[in-house]
Parts: sequence; structure tokens; C-alpha cells
Amino acid sequence: MDYDEAITEYCIVETDQLEKLLRNKCQTILCTSAVDKFKWTRHGTCFVAHMECVNDHQHSWTSQPPAVDAKDVADSMYRGNLDLTTATIAAGLAYADTQRIAEEMDLTIMCQSAYQDYQSCYVMPTVDEVFEQHMEKVHEVLTEEEDENGPLNYAADAQCDSPGFSANLCFESFLELSTGLIASMCVIHKSESVTKTAQAMEPLGFQRCMQNLLTLHGRQMKAVVTDNHGSINEIMRRDYPQIEHYLDKWHFGRSLKKCLLFTAKLKECEVLRPWIRRILTHLWYAVDASEGNSQRCREMVRGISYYVANEHRWDQDRSFELVSECAHNSLSAEKISSGDWLDKTSTPWKKLHEILNNKLLLKKIGRIAQNMTTSPLENYHSVRLLYATKRKAYRFSGYRMRSQLAVMHNNYATMGQEPIISSTGRVRKKIAYSKATNRWTEKVKNVRPDVAWKRGLLVDVRVERLRFLKQECFNKLSFPHLPSSTAPIPRPIDDRTFELFNLDADT
Repeated sequence: MDYDEAITEYCIVETDQLEKLLRNKCQTILCTSAVDKFKWTRHGTCFVAHMECVNDHQHSWTSQPPAVDAKDVADSMYRGNLDLTTATIAAGLAYADTQRIAEEMDLTIMCQSAYQDYQSCYVMPTVDEVFEQHMEKVHEVLTEEEDENGPLNYAADAQCDSPGFSANLCFESFLELSTGLIASMCVIHKSESVTKTAQAMEPLGFQRCMQNLLTLHGRQMKAVVTDNHGSINEIMRRDYPQIEHYLDKWHFGRSLKKCLLFTAKLKECEVLRPWIRRILTHLWYAVDASEGNSQRCREMVRGISYYVANEHRWDQDRSFELVSECAHNSLSAEKISSGDWLDKTSTPWKKLHEILNNKLLLKKIGRIAQNMTTSPLENYHSVRLLYATKRKAYRFSGYRMRSQLAVMHNNYATMGQEPIISSTGRVRKKIAYSKATNRWTEKVKNVRPDVAWKRGLLVDVRVERLRFLKQECFNKLSFPHLPSSTAPIPRPIDDRTFELFNLDADT
């Protein structure tokens, strides 16, 4: 089906202007009389005009066609109501958002119960079907990448439906790093985990996505990069020892920064604070310069303790095998004299030396040396919040549908991502301020993602409506058996509820 031909434009028209137009002339052939009696009937976003001229000719006119305009099917649903429901969901909005706009403009829309019926009966099954077709195309792309480059690297991370430990739903996703495509996703409810806790959702989602990629789709996986989640570390060691498991360098850097800031608050250690940014900058340099060599990366980071003491060679330290001096040029006398160097006998230097030579920290540094990061996945999570914000509560079915839309948004935007080229042939850029680093950074301006797939979704939902009217086999979604409430104790029966309310009133 040609989506462009199937979709017509909508416009906002005042009812008074429509009435003036319709009152001009009777619609009966050869009757030139004006319309005498006129009455509007509203069906959500659709208006039906009932007209009668002075010659008693009666006619009706609707502002919208049926949702399914087919000769062999009679449809009582109007297209605007179904399209508005689809567009609201595809835009990442909720009924309340559209309702607020409608109330401000005195714009008529369907009621909330109708919106929810359209969502569950037509939009949700359609999104699920379109998502499955989309993921088939994604895995075709990944298969071509594997044939060309061998096993691929993935980034994995989770996002919950609310901040803190009160989350009920968790979204886990795997992103293939070379293409930037989301290759697998799943939604977990708290009750599905063994311990029924929010903390147990991410490991369960991680296992399901791994099984989906390795077993269902037969993906060849070389490495996975995650944040330093203890349960996921255990899963990778126990169940997938053949797959390399690396850590995200930005999460590690944030943990190191917290440790250094805490140490700088201790007595006599305030002099460490000016060094923190330079230590982190050197960490990023060490990861880039080590070129995947874990031992070299560890030694470059350990060398910071000598640099801060104004020692730029440490041949006497036999624990260093690959790195024995700083990579920078000789410092000028002015820079040496003005540097805030640390004394190796001082408490701040000993604390820093202890941190940088911690065995657990050095082990983690070896796992960030491959310079892999979950940053593309973090960027995707920020876009995903447009579809499933943490400020609203969702049911499992709605949360999964919105997660599927977010995945398609990311993948279509990634596959069609192009920088904006100026008339002179140069790539257009912009500068943005980072509150975390207190710096202005330069970024490439990209062409706005194409949303043609969302317009196609409007037509696909109408097709789902047609299946329903023809009583054909339409999509039936399956969801896990979930409790009606997340409360740890069962809901009281009606009689007991009234009794409890009365007791509360008496007290």
C-alpha cells in the first residue's frame, strides 16, 4: 500500500465556517433552496451535520470518512478518532496531553474510554506486528555485518519506569556498537523476578536479551559492554565465559571521581581537589593510547601517582613493565615552579597512591582498556523518555508498546542519520553547554529524522480495524500473568474494606 496516497491532510476548521458553507444550498439535485434547519451531532473528532431545506429535502454530511472506507464493510467508527489515537501514541504523548490542548482550544476529541479501547484493540497489536517486522530487517543488517566483520560487539543497559527502588517495570536493551541499532529488548515486571524486587529486574532482563540474541536469532557475539552491575558480572562469568565482558569507561570514571572527591574532603587532603579533573583527563587518554592493551592502560593510570609528585620517570619501580615514563615533553622551568606538586611523604599523595594501586580498581581498568562505551545506549535512553516518561505510571502492555516505538525511533533515526551540509559544502555544527563538566562543546548538527514510518502506522492501524470488521484472525498479544497490585499483602474484600474505612473514621 502506498502510504502517501492513503493518508490525507487534516485541518482545523471552525464549526461556524462550516455551517455557513453548508447552509448556502441544498444538496439535492436541481434544488437551489437554502438550508433552513441545521443541527450538529458530534462523534469525538467527527462532526455530522443534519440539514433540511425549505422544500423538506433532508441530508446529512460528515466531516470525516469511516475508519475503514471499503465497499464490502460498513464501519461506524470515524477515521479521525482512530488516527488521533494512533498519532498521540506514536508521538509519545498520553491522552491527558492531547486533552489539555483540546480543552484550551475548545477542540472536540473522543472520550478517554474510547481512546483506551482503540489503543488496546487496534494500536497495540499493530505496533507489535510492525515492531516484529522491523526487527527482522534489523537482524538482516546484523547478519550482513557478521558476514563482513565477524562476531559483533554489543552494549547493554536497563532503564526503569521510575527513579529509585520503587520501580515496577524495567526495560532492558542491547545495542550493536558498529551500526548503532537496538538488536534486542524486553520489558520485565517486578513480580517476574524470584525476589520480587526492583533490583532483580535488570539481571533477568539481561538474561532474556542474551537468550534472544544467541538462541533465537543465532547472533555471533564477541563482547558485551555494561556498567559495573554485580549480578551481570556474575552472569557473564557463569553462563557466558566465551564472550568478553567489558565495562563502560564513563561509569568507571564517575565512580573514580566520587572516590577522589570523597578523599579530597578528608583532613589534610584538600590539595587533591585541583588534581581530580586532570586525573580523569589522563584516564581517558590512557584508555585511548593503550589501544586495547590492558596492562599498558593500568600502568599508565598508575603512573599518575609519580606525575603529581613531579617525577616523570620511574625506572626504579620494577612493578612497571611497559610504561616507565610520562608521554609528554619535558616541562619548562616555569611550569615546574608553578605546579601544585604533591610531596611523596604527605598524606594526600599516600591516599592517591593507595587508590590508584587498589587491586579491584586495576582489575576494572583492564576491562575498560578496550575503549568500549554504553554512551550510544545512554543517548537512546534520553530519547526513550519521550515515549515512556518516568513522571507517569504505565501498565505492562502500554509500557512495552511505548518501548517498541522508542526502539523503532532510534533505529530509523540511526539508519537515516546524516549531517547537515551548508551551501559551501561544510558540515554544520553547534555548540552546547555541559553542566556536568562546566564546558562548551562542539557537536555536529544532523538532519531531522524521517517520521514516514509513523505515518505508515496510521494506515496499518486502519488495516487492523478492517481485520476486526471482517472477523479475520487479527493479532492477539500475550502478556505474562501479573498481579493486579504490587502491594505485598492482598487487597481486602469489599465488606472488609468498608469495615476498615469505618474504623479509620472512628479513630
